[in-house]
Amino acid sequence: MMMNTKMMMGARYQVKTDKPNKLIYISFDELDDTTINYPPAKEKEDDCSPTTKLNEEDASCNDTEDTLDISTIQQSIPDSVLQYERQMRKIRAADRASKTNVNPEDHLHIIHKDDHIVVTNKPSGILCVPGVNKNRSLLDLVFEMNNGDEGEERSSEDKLAKDSMIVHRLDMDTSGIVIFARTRDAMSELHKAFRERTGTKKKYEALLVGRLDINKWIESQDDDHTNKVISDTTNLGGGEINLPLQRDHRHPPFMRVSTPESESEAQLAVKDLNSAGYKKLMAKKPKASTTQFRVLSHEHWRGHPVTRVELTPITGRKVRVRFFDNVL
Repeated sequence: MMMNTKMMMGARYQVKTDKPNKLIYISFDELDDTTINYPPAKEKEDDCSPTTKLNEEDASCNDTEDTLDISTIQQSIPDSVLQYERQMRKIRAADRASKTNVNPEDHLHIIHKDDHIVVTNKPSGILCVPGVNKNRSLLDLVFEMNNGDEGEERSSEDKLAKDSMIVHRLDMDTSGIVIFARTRDAMSELHKAFRERTGTKKKYEALLVGRLDINKWIESQDDDHTNKVISDTTNLGGGEINLPLQRDHRHPPFMRVSTPESESEAQLAVKDLNSAGYKKLMAKKPKASTTQFRVLSHEHWRGHPVTRVELTPITGRKVRVRFFDNVL
């Protein structure tokens, strides 16, 4: 398999391309991958920023016109503004959850039910499980249905408590398949299957703003600009994103892509808190997170071009899908 590697946008990302199969692979350069243990980095020399790493042939401390450092753009927004926006999103979501009349007729769509499990098609706009405000959720509907079924002879020992029926969950604005357990044996087996990734596979569909053209992306990485990618409407391409994620120490409980700089800041923050008396606090190490994606179609939504992609989480953090949507 022929692959071409090139630094992306002059930043610490690198892109490998597989032209015959129309695939791209996005990751960090090994020196910037915080999941790999390296000796302490050397001090910066002169005014060269470590985030403007280019290929050797065009690397220069003074030649950074065409580089784009994503972290610099993010840091240009004041922390107070970012925190305010995050808090407002939480408030708006909580307000919607409290005002939604969650009822079986509109929100309980059962696609399979047997003695052991209930499989539902969760609509967007309702909670999968009650939040901190105990708003009504899909779990409430399933639990009420489970306890109210007539004609089923089940002992009280077989009936699960409401919280025990939870196997996995989806975000409030995400629609899709959700499985609930009806017995303890089913709960145990499903938890094991999801935990060990045996017999279960998650796939997500997302609409990305803009047109994600894999052909143009691959061609842009081709230094000699030979042999354009063959256009094929049946295969719009795809790829894999492999980036380390960590808890955002500035804005917990949110997550962020881990960089050498953010990891150093997190370690320093924990050290300061330990000195202030939080002796048991430990910084969690960044975790590798891999998601594969496939372009399904190019569409228009409300007059704007969008790209429908299928995402398959492979490893890592639970919020990686939203992160990697942003990367694309």
